[in-house]
Amino acid sequence: PGGRNFNPALVAANPWVFSAFEDLGHVYARLAAAGTLRDASYDAAYAIFAGVVVNAPRDTAGWWRAKEGVLRVLFERGKPGDFEAAKLGMADLRGNNPDFDGNRFGMKAKLEALEKRLGEKEPK
Repeated sequence: PGGRNFNPALVAANPWVFSAFEDLGHVYARLAAAGTLRDASYDAAYAIFAGVVVNAPRDTAGWWRAKEGVLRVLFERGKPGDFEAAKLGMADLRGNNPDFDGNRFGMKAKLEALEKRLGEKEPK
């Protein structure tokens, strides 16, 4: 699954496409967390969430959910540089959005919990 390969005309005509990709990203993340093809599943989840972040209109529900997905996958996946990328991404997100989504899309508590987990853990 190449999450960055969105067809702009298709998405414009069918806005539900982002939701479908986001759901698929969550499926891969859950498979990875359960140990099913862990690395490949985390990689697929990351690609999908990153593709939504890059292509979805910023500051929409789908963008916020995918942004949290990217940061969570980086935190959980554990490849070299992932932890640092997650911390940097979270700091950037917080710096540009001091109240995160302002809970308009229900993401504030999830992002704050992930931010706390990132602050408590040391990089591998």
